[in-house]
Amino acid sequence: MQFKKFTLTEFSFKNSEHYKLIKQLEKAEGINYVSKELSNFVKESKHSEKIIPGNTYVIENNDKDLVGLLGFMDLDRCGNLEIWTIINPYYRGKHYASMTLGTIVPYMIENVDGLNDIKLVIQKNNENSKRVAISNGFNEVERIDDKDIYYYFKSK
Repeated sequence: MQFKKFTLTEFSFKNSEHYKLIKQLEKAEGINYVSKELSNFVKESKHSEKIIPGNTYVIENNDKDLVGLLGFMDLDRCGNLEIWTIINPYYRGKHYASMTLGTIVPYMIENVDGLNDIKLVIQKNNENSKRVAISNGFNEVERIDDKDIYYYFKSK
């Protein structure tokens, strides 16, 4: 799916470039939440014309470089949706995470039936991700173990 400054492509382990990206991200410094077992965590995307919960997408910039991953857990029975992003260290600081969240959150609010809240789970020491969350309208509402949790509340 094409957006203004990036494209989301359905993730596939069968795509060798996608698989290489996973292996790069598993070795990256500073990504601890799921990175060491990323290939076990990432879900093969189910084909759809829309971005849907439960899928993982590759973030590509307009030069077709694989910038990182955007993933969605399944929508829970309360209407909560967890979104996660992992950006390749080479592309960090270039606003890809913020741009992706700033685009995808309104898209999901508009297109996912039954959605109430969008949640990010951010490690306590990840100040850059906290800034991205806050700049995109997320508010810290709860702390669990060593993670800060930010929620974005859908307006009805």
